[in-house]
Amino acid sequence: MLHALAQVCHCAAQGKVGSGFDVCAATFGSHRYCRFSPATIQPLLGLAEGAAPPPALLLGAIGSAGRAPALDHGAEPFQLPPGVEVMMADVCCGAHTPSMVKSIQRWRGEDGAAKGLWSRYASQSARLQASLRRLAALHGRYVADGRAAQWLEALARLGVPEGERGRGLSR
Repeated sequence: MLHALAQVCHCAAQGKVGSGFDVCAATFGSHRYCRFSPATIQPLLGLAEGAAPPPALLLGAIGSAGRAPALDHGAEPFQLPPGVEVMMADVCCGAHTPSMVKSIQRWRGEDGAAKGLWSRYASQSARLQASLRRLAALHGRYVADGRAAQWLEALARLGVPEGERGRGLSR
């Protein structure tokens, strides 16, 4: 309920429905996120500015005792295995998210190859997430056996198999 209320308040303050990831991360910490359907809170955003929402409308969106919130988001705990880091870099000057999203949506609508590429990207992303979850689970087993250092050494020796280099989105 806390996440749903924070999400509704955030969208109302911004006057629009964003991805919701920032609010979800602030509520749940590291996680795998699937966005909620904007229609679930649209009636709340349609109220006059500054108007208090009718209690039934608000409770329908955020939930109440014995009633789940209408937000249909997904948030699963997620962590990188020890020894694995994700590095991100801004090579220029950052991104203006609304413009970037509009550009991607335009590309997806205009470029015939975009659907296939987007589908392959989603598939490869899911494979990476599953692999990272498996590595974290394996690490947990090695820690339980007292062999965590061995696991990290073995992981460090792994290379990318020759046939796997450059695979994925570039196909």
